[in-house]
Parts: sequence; C-alpha cells; structure tokens
Amino acid sequence: MTETRIEGRVYELRFDMYAMEMVEEEFGGVRELFQELDSGKQVRALKAIFRIMGNSARAFRGEPETVSGKEILRLTMAEMRDLTADIQTEIRKSMKKETADGNEADDLYEDETDEKNG
Repeated sequence: MTETRIEGRVYELRFDMYAMEMVEEEFGGVRELFQELDSGKQVRALKAIFRIMGNSARAFRGEPETVSGKEILRLTMAEMRDLTADIQTEIRKSMKKETADGNEADDLYEDETDEKNG
C-alpha cells in the first residue's frame, strides 16, 4: 500500500482486484480511467480513483469504507500533482506484482505510460 497525506491526515491507497472491479464499474476499465485522467475531467477521475483506492485499503484491513473522495477538493494544484503521483505509484507497484502470473493489466499500464512519455 502507498500512503498519501491530505490536510495532515494519512490515507492508505491500495490497487487490488477489489479496486479493479470498482474501476470497471465506474469507468469501464483501467484504459478508460487513464483516458479520463488525461481528458478535461481530471478532478472527477482523481476524486473517484482516490475514493476507490482509499476504500480498497480500508476493506483490506477490515474497516468500514468511509473515503468519499471529497477529501481532495480543497487541495492546491501542487498537492493534486502529489496525490496523482502517489496514485500512479500504487497502481504501478500493484501492476508489477501481477507480471509474474502473466496478467496483461500491467502491459496495459506500461503501454499507456510509454505513450505519455514518448
């Protein structure tokens, strides 16, 4: 899990099968999530993925899912970039763990990242 701080409070982020299912329900899939993050709807997408990953971490620990996503609405642009980096770090870490079992989700993420970085 990756930790991120918002207004002094620590949130754990987890990207696992639970989070993947929520991403599919909300966006249609990981590719669509990244497309929305790159579109003009970054705040909506960032709010949703923060909620999904925050609640996934809470569910993993057996705690109630109480992350709403509204926690990020008062962030500055610099703080938003830091949160985005933390989310990308957690997704990247979880996708790399999947590589050993031949899961193609990591390939999708790597393809998306390679396209952005030229």
